[in-house]
This record gives sequence, C-alpha cells and structure tokens, in this order.
Amino acid sequence: MTTKTQRLAALLPEVYAARYGDGTLHHLLDAIGAELTRADAAVKRLLSSHWIDYAEGQGLDGLAATFGERRRILRDGNAETDEALRQRLKSLVARFTGGGTVEAVKGAVRSALGLPFDLRDLPLPPTAGGLRDAIAALVDLTEFAPDPTRMRAPASEGKEEDDLWRLDLDVDLPSVGTDQPVVQLRVTRGVARNISVEVAGTGEGVRAHPQLALQTGETLVLETDTQGGFFARVLGAEGQRSVGHLFLAWDGSSPPMVPEVPTGTSTWIFRAGSGFAADQWSAFDEDTFDLPVFEAELSWTRYQPLTFDLTVPYFLKDAVQRLCDDYGYTGPVFAYEGLPLTRIQEVVDATRAAGVRGRVNFSLNLPVDGADRHETSEQLSGVLLARSTEDTNLTEAVSVGSINTLTLSHDQEESLRIGGIFDISTFDDSHQVFLD
Repeated sequence: MTTKTQRLAALLPEVYAARYGDGTLHHLLDAIGAELTRADAAVKRLLSSHWIDYAEGQGLDGLAATFGERRRILRDGNAETDEALRQRLKSLVARFTGGGTVEAVKGAVRSALGLPFDLRDLPLPPTAGGLRDAIAALVDLTEFAPDPTRMRAPASEGKEEDDLWRLDLDVDLPSVGTDQPVVQLRVTRGVARNISVEVAGTGEGVRAHPQLALQTGETLVLETDTQGGFFARVLGAEGQRSVGHLFLAWDGSSPPMVPEVPTGTSTWIFRAGSGFAADQWSAFDEDTFDLPVFEAELSWTRYQPLTFDLTVPYFLKDAVQRLCDDYGYTGPVFAYEGLPLTRIQEVVDATRAAGVRGRVNFSLNLPVDGADRHETSEQLSGVLLARSTEDTNLTEAVSVGSINTLTLSHDQEESLRIGGIFDISTFDDSHQVFLD
C-alpha cells in the first residue's frame, strides 16, 4: 500500500472499512494512489531534467538544444551516450562562462578532441600525478603569434648623399616585442665600400672598414645571434667569406651588434660609397668613380598583438597512449568521441575573445606502430667489376758498374800557440786572464 493510498483511506470514516486490504474500496483507493504516485514521480523527473547532472534522454537532449548542440554519431554508428553528452555540455557551459581566457580556449579544444574540459576530472591514481600535466601539455597555446616578416627596399628608391648612396627602409608594423633581424645588402651595380647600417634617431648601427669591398652581384649578410655574437659574411659566385672582423659599432666602438627591430616605427638607413672616397683603399683595377647601387632587405620575427597560436598533436590518441604507457596508467582518459580535426578551428573561433585571432597548428609526432607510421630507409647498392690481365712477356737486364772512389788530399796545416798569464789592472774593467 502506497503512501497516497494511506492518505486517501484516512479521509474516509471507519464505517466504509477503507483500511481493510481485501475490500473493494481499498483496491480502488490503491489504484488511484498509484496513479497519483506515478504522476508525482513524473513531475519530479521533469524538475530534475532541468539540471545537467540529473537530466537523461530527451531531457538531456533539450538542454543540449539550448546551446545549439545535439548528440554526436560515433564512428561505430551509435549515438552518443547520456554520460558523454553530459560531460560535453558541462565543458560547453564552462566555455560560455569563461570564454576568451587561455584556459577556456585550451579546455574547449581538449573537450572538442574528446578529453575532459578540466583535466582534474580524470580519475588518476596518486602514482600517475605527472600524467595529468603531461596530457595538459599536449594542447599548447602561445600568445602573440610569431610571424616571420621580411621587408625589402628596392635599388630604385636610393638617392645620393654626401658622396654616398643612401637607401631608406621604413618599418611600420605593430609588434609586442623586439627581435634581432637579419640584414642583407646586395650590390646591383658598381663596387661598394664604406658600408654602414643605421637606425635613424637611435645612434645604433654598424659600419664597415673601407677595406671591405662588395662587387656587383655580391650580398652582405649581417646578423647577431641570441648570445650577442656578431656575424658578417659576403655571398657571391665564388662562395662565401667571413668579414665580421672588418666591422665596428656605429659610434666606432667594438664589438658591433645589429640593432633590434623596435616595437614601434623605425627607419633603417643603408649607405655605401665608391673606393675613391677613401684614397688609401681605392684600386684602379677594381673600384669605379660612380657610386654603387644596391638593394636592402630586413627579415625578423614579429610578435603580432591580439593573436595566439594553438598547437595540438595530429595523432592525439597515439600521443596520449604513449604517455599512459610511460606512467603505467590503464584507465580511461577520453570522455567521448572527439570532433574531426578540421573543425578545431571552429571551436577556437567560438571560444576566443572578441577582436582576437587564433590559429590552429598541428604537430606531427609519428606513432611507433600503426597504419600512419611513415618509415623511411635508405639502401646503397653497387656492382664491382674486377679485371685481371696476364702478361707473358719476359725481360732480363744486367747492370755492370764501378763503385770505387779514390780521393787525394794535399792539405797542410800549421799552428803557433803561446801560453801565459796576463794580469792587467784597469779602472773600467775587471782583470782578464788569457790562457792558451
């Protein structure tokens, strides 16, 4: 007898015998109470279906529809389970509440790939604590996406200035950080000496000794490595040669260093002249009276504002499996079937903050085994041909000669020796003794 039946029976007087279990009235009240109980349970299920932790079936589908989502069809053709859809919707809610942050973007991408939005939800044992950090590192986000940039100043924009040929290169590209550039100067006509590179208004730059001469077609390359070392080389038809020892800093001090590309606007000034501007270095069989003509190029890495690069492994499941093997973990990691890699950019676009541009890159770490393994091997084979020639010709030879040598000597030697002790006192020298 349900609680509803008891409550209905208590409303009737004792004369009706409603509490008697075998009575007709009791059976009627029991049927009505059961229907009321089922209706009450349905109402409770309806209320709980509005909560993502308790929603099931169509109720969960209705919650997913409010976010524009629906059950995914897995690779085996079956529909996504309630638990998988629930976990994905939880990550989606977290994405809406925290969109635009680094962790929100990384979590959304992890969720789209089938991993939990929050890796703390992984039921890892204490012995595999490092596995969580290793899996988190598979999805990497780099703020201010690096962009290899190259700018060129053609030779036609040059002009004459104080017996030198000058070429300006204006840099007006936004960047959130500085970078060491690679400077190239290529001579298109004449012979270039007295070469210099300067950043206008900063007092920074480098200048070459007049001894350095660039022939037509040769290219001067200047760069500074991350350790502050300066390198200069000349590229030409005959190869390359190092000329770093012929350079000084712009103010004449040493060691030289290529200036950094600033974050704001800058003007790079390139100058070169003929050898006859410095008589001690002019060569009548090499230099010309005309000023040289050259072109310049600047290449560096620009860190773009309001951008980020997101990198994920192309073979994510293989990468996760290798990490699990390394940590000895055999439990589940993926919460549900992930989206195709072609749709990851859509997830990033939906999660990024307004005005920010995100790019998706895939890293390729080939699996050890499987159909996607691309193994390369090299083999060297050759054919050895040996030839032997037999010569039956006989040759005999006999040599006869004299090895006697007679030498006559008529040398004579005479000598005269005088022995004694000579003691002579002097005011400016010591005593001298001569023996024999």
